[in-house]
Amino acid sequence: IISGIIFIQTLHADSKFRTLIILTEISVLSLCLIWSVTLNYPLYYGGTDSLQHLYLIDSIAHFGHINEEYASYANFPLFHILIAISYQICNLPLSTTLFLVMGLIWPIGIATAYLIFRKLIDSIPLTLIACLLFGLNAAVIQFGMYPVTRSLAFIFYLFLILLMLPPNNRQVRTFFIQIVFLISLILTHHFTALLAALIFILILIIDNYIVKSPQDNRINGTFVMLYIVAFFSYLVYIAYAFTKSTISQQISVLFSE
Repeated sequence: IISGIIFIQTLHADSKFRTLIILTEISVLSLCLIWSVTLNYPLYYGGTDSLQHLYLIDSIAHFGHINEEYASYANFPLFHILIAISYQICNLPLSTTLFLVMGLIWPIGIATAYLIFRKLIDSIPLTLIACLLFGLNAAVIQFGMYPVTRSLAFIFYLFLILLMLPPNNRQVRTFFIQIVFLISLILTHHFTALLAALIFILILIIDNYIVKSPQDNRINGTFVMLYIVAFFSYLVYIAYAFTKSTISQQISVLFSE
């Protein structure tokens, strides 16, 4: 019923103030769906990964590093560091801190999605409808309730998509902000970073060779190449042990079949 009321409001959004109100309503509704589950039980762990991440966060908060049993996560620690810092600042139970902080990232994701849709769609009502569908999407609600590294990585990915889209995607200031989110994504979740690299390449090919956009409105190919070089350089030179272990496991599985 509430989503239906918001949908009707989107059809009459004709000012920045109404748009802001509707975006706030979508964000609050999304948070209510997420927190009504995660904060309603003593410990909602979704998949078992949440328990492992809670252990790693606790390790960082009390010892300043990730336990050696999970050394592979030492190369992608940004998610755990963020929650560990929040845990020490908020002085709340660790699981509550995790669910609060990771719930709050989704309104940021919804706002970022709005800015992306606004660049692609020349209609405020349609943009808001797209945001409503995004905010209430089953996958968004699921990963809001199930806070893992790829949940945070997806928000960084949205920021990079926004910064890649014209106009203003070739400004020096924009480029430096892209670098910040590039590093953040790589340090959060390796598989999301890999998928992002493939998507960026696909977007670049479509934009330059299929759609053939004007030069001023094209995706910044320099950034895409920088992202690819940075990501694979990190895997080879910094996260070497993790990369070697992952490749060895995949080869073993391949030949065992």
